Amino acid sequence: MAIYGFWLDGKWLKIGMVGPKSKARYTSQHYSQNAASSTLAKSLLNDNSMWNEKVQPKNIGEWIKNNTNRVNILMDSEHGMMLLALLEAFLHFRLRPLYER
Repeated sequence: MAIYGFWLDGKWLKIGMVGPKSKARYTSQHYSQNAASSTLAKSLLNDNSMWNEKVQPKNIGEWIKNNTNRVNILMDSEHGMMLLALLEAFLHFRLRPLYER
């Protein structure tokens, strides 16, 4: 299980959590415009202030990998989803990510 977060230029963009059976969500979905609607890629592409000649649908995954920072907090699944959800909620409250409001 994990909590993950992306930030850019000192601003938190997105914070999320994944359970023990969510490998795709953790490893790849946030970098694709064709994944779930609540991904970092979709949030960036829906934000007109982020669009420029470098941030485009065709290269959004590479742009995220090359320009944002990511933190991962890994947890053993024996601690349960309740603790994971509590930590995610605390981080949302404390860090106020741009695309989680």
